[in-house]
Amino acid sequence: MEVTADRSFRRALALIAFGALAVRIGVAWYFEYHTRAGGDALWYVGIARFLPEGIGFVEPLHHNFANVRIESAAHPPLYPVFLSIIDFLGLDTNLMHRLWSCVPGTVTVVLVGLIGRDLAGRRAGVVAAVCAAASISLAVQDVLMWSEGFYGMTIAFVVLLSYRYLRDP
Repeated sequence: MEVTADRSFRRALALIAFGALAVRIGVAWYFEYHTRAGGDALWYVGIARFLPEGIGFVEPLHHNFANVRIESAAHPPLYPVFLSIIDFLGLDTNLMHRLWSCVPGTVTVVLVGLIGRDLAGRRAGVVAAVCAAASISLAVQDVLMWSEGFYGMTIAFVVLLSYRYLRDP
């Protein structure tokens, strides 16, 4: 009975994650053709494009428009490093960055489901995952190419590991 319940939870979580990814991909396409990248996204994407070229963490606006090299630690480095994977593969369009940014948001949905299950049971895990998947603010953070979606994933991962450690050190 326990194995069947776990299998059914995993299936439900996979379906929810697939739905969350599909929504995020749709939102990414919509945003690509209806909004422009701006704000922090210019820095993150600029750095992501610089890393494969060996330029490093240099302020993108100064570098691109004034050809001035100013080292920059204006934002946390993990998200542009994640984005640069796409650039290393030669897929350096804004749409590809938006689509690639859907991955951490989808992983966040799964992690929230696992946290819910660990804290309050399988049903709560499914409900938590559905709520995370349906959260517009989580999906939009991914496709705006801001770091919040990526860091949401890392925070959920740390919370999950912390609860599991407390339960079984």
